[in-house]
Amino acid sequence: MRNTKNIINCLLVAATAVLGTTSCSKEEGKGGDAIIHGYVYEVVNDGDIVSDGMGGYKFDTYTVPAMGKTVYIVYGGGIGANDDKVATNSLGYYRFENLRKGDYSVYAIGDNATSLKEGVVTNINIGSSGAYMNDAIYLSEGKNSACSGVIGSVKALYSNEDDYVTGVGIRVYIKNSIGGEQNDTRTDNEGNFRFARLKPNSTYTIWAETEVKKNYAVTATGYDITTGPAGTVTNMTASPIKVSIF
Repeated sequence: MRNTKNIINCLLVAATAVLGTTSCSKEEGKGGDAIIHGYVYEVVNDGDIVSDGMGGYKFDTYTVPAMGKTVYIVYGGGIGANDDKVATNSLGYYRFENLRKGDYSVYAIGDNATSLKEGVVTNINIGSSGAYMNDAIYLSEGKNSACSGVIGSVKALYSNEDDYVTGVGIRVYIKNSIGGEQNDTRTDNEGNFRFARLKPNSTYTIWAETEVKKNYAVTATGYDITTGPAGTVTNMTASPIKVSIF
């Protein structure tokens, strides 16, 4: 009888251990008390190139809330078949509830995207309870969005100066190295020029020209640059174009 009781006690301990292990090994997904929420915005226009306040430059994008956009979630993170989806409200807000602790990826796809690879994905790790605000998702929807940009500078040597100084009002040109229209702009009071609506990951030639007389110009040597990914600004101000004005 005593042996029987011992066997039963051992079985109960083993069963308790198994149940405890099972309860601690629940994977990501439904059945918890946590929430993931956030906002989706549509980038209508990349806007002007401005300082980012940290020594670099960025686009001053014009955005609007992405209303009625489908947002997907993948339990465990990564990219693949979604486990759930919701639609954003009029403010571009979405919310996934009753989630367990773990890793998740959240993504949305713009109207101009042709595949899942072009979706915007964010990753987030959450605890067993509480509301977790995800990073904002920005979808490039406008015709002047998903562009790259460049900012550069011009130094000018005037006949009455001993050294190069800030080149103000200098005309600067840009042209895609594989063809396309030629565009131009003028430097500002700090000698800087900006080109904002460039193709990402493409090579451009940039040069400057100074109008010294009517129907006469001195052309300066420029440089070739390769733009970065969509939404980035290549900073060339440390390598100014130099022109001579006599």
